[in-house]
Amino acid sequence: PRAGPRDAESDPARRREALLEERAALDAEIAALDEGVVEPLDDEHLLEEAENVIHLARELPADFSRVAESIAAMQRDVVAELRRDVRPTGEVLREYLERGRQVMQATPEGRAFQGALRLIGDPEHIDDLTDRVHAVLTQPFSRLMTPEQRGDLDAIARRVEAGVQEVLTAQRRASHVITAQVRTHDPIRDRQVDDLLRSVMAGLHRWSQTRAPGRVEPVRTLPLADIGHLRRSLSDVRPPGAPEPLASGDDDVEFVDADTRAWGGPHYAELEAYVGGLDDGFDLATAFAGADADTRRPVDLVGLLEIVHRDGLIETDDVSVVEAVRPDGTTRRFAFGAVRAARHTRTDADD
Repeated sequence: PRAGPRDAESDPARRREALLEERAALDAEIAALDEGVVEPLDDEHLLEEAENVIHLARELPADFSRVAESIAAMQRDVVAELRRDVRPTGEVLREYLERGRQVMQATPEGRAFQGALRLIGDPEHIDDLTDRVHAVLTQPFSRLMTPEQRGDLDAIARRVEAGVQEVLTAQRRASHVITAQVRTHDPIRDRQVDDLLRSVMAGLHRWSQTRAPGRVEPVRTLPLADIGHLRRSLSDVRPPGAPEPLASGDDDVEFVDADTRAWGGPHYAELEAYVGGLDDGFDLATAFAGADADTRRPVDLVGLLEIVHRDGLIETDDVSVVEAVRPDGTTRRFAFGAVRAARHTRTDADD
């Protein structure tokens, strides 16, 4: 029930009279409802009720944050108790669970979290809340609300879910930290770490008391390094010089023939003239063996094969073996499938 002027009345008679008037008004309203007479509420009254709901919804994040902070504080206390190793671990954990129960049941923010948890625990409740909020926003009085108020009213369900998620995250973090502390608890090591930290703090305190007095000048800018001049080009600063002279060795290749063209490609002109004097159907190996020494080089064998292929050739199943002479006098033997010329074109010299 809402507080009214009668709550501040100290005279029992006047207070009783006010209560009777209020009861009469309620009885009249109930009788009207029984008769089917419903008086619609004015928009101002509905707007006031909606603003109350929005005000309570805006306080939910702060309530959830206080619950999360309480859980974090309990986590720190439990870890500190476990490190001191004065009380049994089971007793410390039981106290942690009892404090958590007290936070959830004995504080307003804890009860708000429990109610929100029950709300989002059932999807139907969230859907029902969303439908009710949308129904309120479709009422005519909602036109009197500011866009910010409409947004806050529409975001109630999301705000509840976010707050519950924040508290659940804090609970999971606390459980993880406490579990890790229980599993890896080493009293001797914890005491050593605590003693080391205390000695460091004591040393810093002594240093701050005994250091030479004076004003410490703040560092406004970082110091600049004096590096002189930097190069502006990537070219070599040394002047260009002449290249090193070429070295000539004594073991260079010496050719038997002074004409170095003998090491070049086939002598096509000589081969054309030679083939023009042969009969049709000549054997390639026989023709190559009967050529002059200057046209019996390995490359001339290739050139002769090109000429015969151009005029037409016939391949057989036999194998021909020829001996070619290189310009330095050495010989090389080649084996290939026997080839006969189908025909050949005589040159003008033959005519």
